[in-house]
Amino acid sequence: MDMTLPAIMPPGISGPYGAGVARGGVPAAANVANLALPGVQSGPPAKGVMESFATVLANALQDTNEAFKSADDKAAKLVAGESVDLHQVLIGMESANLSFGLAVQVRNKLLEAYQEVVRMQL
Repeated sequence: MDMTLPAIMPPGISGPYGAGVARGGVPAAANVANLALPGVQSGPPAKGVMESFATVLANALQDTNEAFKSADDKAAKLVAGESVDLHQVLIGMESANLSFGLAVQVRNKLLEAYQEVVRMQL
């Protein structure tokens, strides 16, 4: 059974130009301006964007730290013989472990990006 799918084109691209892109052609520079998203301004990023990114990272690290503290508290209560559900202790420890693993991977990606920028030639 032979199925031929129509070319899927982004909004705003049609006609012979769109057919060239569908065949793997490179768009002309004059037509690239038509691909801009409505409401998105070009230029350097706003200061608020960088501040919000820093805030998101700080909040994520704070959440990771709180997950570790909570897991430690539950484990200490379990060892002390208090009435704590073993499943909740293990879930808390695994949650903290996954959160830490995510933080390490984000750090690694940010470090790789920084090193890539440093290696760029001017």
